[in-house]
Amino acid sequence: MHALEVAQQVAAIVPVPWQCGQGRRELLFKPRPPVWVLALGDRPSMPPGGTDIEAKGGTTDYCWLLWERGFAGITSWRSI
Repeated sequence: MHALEVAQQVAAIVPVPWQCGQGRRELLFKPRPPVWVLALGDRPSMPPGGTDIEAKGGTTDYCWLLWERGFAGITSWRSI
């Protein structure tokens, strides 16, 4: 929320289910819709705990959320 108040552009990579909560819809997405939601076609490997863990095929779907200050239109969606 703070980044959206102070930055011109904000990008976040999040698990797809993260964007589905009612609380986030009311507090984040309605007042500040992202310009783009970019769904990742391949599941990235994001092991917890640091960079010394071997990367394997991911098991969670992720997407990029991209905001621009002042945007009030309809969010575009694309699979990349």
